[in-house]
Amino acid sequence: MVFEAAEYTFSDIYFDSKEMQSLDYNPSLFNEHESLEDAVRRAKECAEQYQEAETSSILLTAHDGFDEVFVDAGIPSARYVYLLTDDNIFDLKADEDGIYSTGVPHGAVRDHAVLYFEDHAGKKHWSYIGVEAGLDYAAQTDGIHCSGGAGYDPESGEYVFSTELKGNRFNAVGLQLLAGDSGRYLSPIRSIKTTGAFYGSYMHKEDSGWYLIRLKGNSNQKDEYADFLSYLVRGETYQYAVSVSELSRRKIVVDSFEFYGSASGKIERTELVGGTEVSAGVAEENGTYTMTTEVEGNHFNKVVLQLSNQETGELIDPLSSEAEPGEKSGRYYHAGPSGTYFLKLRGNTNIKDEYIGSYVCLTQDSMYEWSYEAESISPDAVTVSDLSFCSLCDPIE
Repeated sequence: MVFEAAEYTFSDIYFDSKEMQSLDYNPSLFNEHESLEDAVRRAKECAEQYQEAETSSILLTAHDGFDEVFVDAGIPSARYVYLLTDDNIFDLKADEDGIYSTGVPHGAVRDHAVLYFEDHAGKKHWSYIGVEAGLDYAAQTDGIHCSGGAGYDPESGEYVFSTELKGNRFNAVGLQLLAGDSGRYLSPIRSIKTTGAFYGSYMHKEDSGWYLIRLKGNSNQKDEYADFLSYLVRGETYQYAVSVSELSRRKIVVDSFEFYGSASGKIERTELVGGTEVSAGVAEENGTYTMTTEVEGNHFNKVVLQLSNQETGELIDPLSSEAEPGEKSGRYYHAGPSGTYFLKLRGNTNIKDEYIGSYVCLTQDSMYEWSYEAESISPDAVTVSDLSFCSLCDPIE
């Protein structure tokens, strides 16, 4: 029998010879032929028979492929230390500073765990402790925390997310809400899958306090992100704006990102030019949009301005319907709930419509002004320009 070993495996950098010679493995908490679930249950019952210890918390740090668990304080010198989760048992080892740690699979340790240990005098102790997330940031700039594959330029305000992980592919730009103290994921805010400028609002339904707003490059394996610590008030509505100039499998560029204060008592203007979404039959040149159709028998007959549900696309309110070209304007009173809606200016047809549109933030019981110019309306094409939608009083540019 022949064994081959790389030269580096004989180095203390790879395997510390002193540590290897003095290994003292934790005794198994399993009985022979016992299932893992039974062993965890029995270990917890056994732990609670012994003296309760005072410990502060577990610190959890995420890495590629695993989480690292640290018990940061409160354990006296111990010979054996175990971490008992809801469905597993992990051995902990101390470093030279007396900090106990181990590596575990992602998600194996969640909100809480039981620490069970034996000191050198043979006395057994236990402690029920909570888990805190130690976010593994590579950089911090002006209060913005970035992961290893994320970068922020404070001069231009640009964010770049890139990946060199084999097989990793970006597929969207995401906005998320995370707990400020632990980094625990709470809820999605927005998912963006195309380039362009996007606007919206977020109503905060959690308790008032510190939270992380995460701007991330979403991927199939490992996301990259930038986090912003913000104090949010329960029941208040906040505005956001995201401009994405590149969204490819290996790189995402966000030209600008804003998430700003409560919308109570004020209406924000949504600037539509440059922030529009368009259907496949729309071409833009210098702020003018031309809608055409290649569907046989399809004919344009008018231009319709409408508000729709941002998630379902369901029509909420028609604002205008015009069959003749010219400058169009009017006012709209929003009686519905505050939130984000989709404003759509479409070339109406007998088969398949074409449109331009943008997300707008509306506040209940508020008045808005809209305007656009229908430069031409014919059965084969519709041309529109200068679409505007803003609050009636003191719009913000």
